[in-house]
Amino acid sequence: MIISVTAVGLAIYFLSVHRQITEEHLQTVVENRYPVKAVSYVKSKHLSGPLFNDYNWGGFLIWSLRELPVSIDGRLNLYGDEGLERSIKTWEGRPSWDSDPDLLKAKLIIAEKDRSLTSLLRLHPDYKIVYEDNISAVIVRIRRN
Repeated sequence: MIISVTAVGLAIYFLSVHRQITEEHLQTVVENRYPVKAVSYVKSKHLSGPLFNDYNWGGFLIWSLRELPVSIDGRLNLYGDEGLERSIKTWEGRPSWDSDPDLLKAKLIIAEKDRSLTSLLRLHPDYKIVYEDNISAVIVRIRRN
């Protein structure tokens, strides 16, 4: 029994070393997929919402910015198919993207850098990019219609 437990323990250890399962490596993986640095910027500047975000980052933002409710996340029972579809169309920059009610009430947007909506907001006079890194952008609304 002791030999089996030791063998399993060693196998797990060597597997974790081989797969680079370390806190540092996992942090790098998270930073390459989620807006970790954008969240740090928002916190350091004490930016306030309402927040507009993409569906894919909703869960991460709930965890990272607990004081700012997200506009959408994986809990589709709260937003429904219509809410998800509207969000997708807005992020794709489809016609009437600028009439999305969640976007219109937002003062803060955390966006993937290369999304169509990010490109549209980059050119829009009501919005300003205040932070940008390799994967994300923080955009604030600078005036209201």
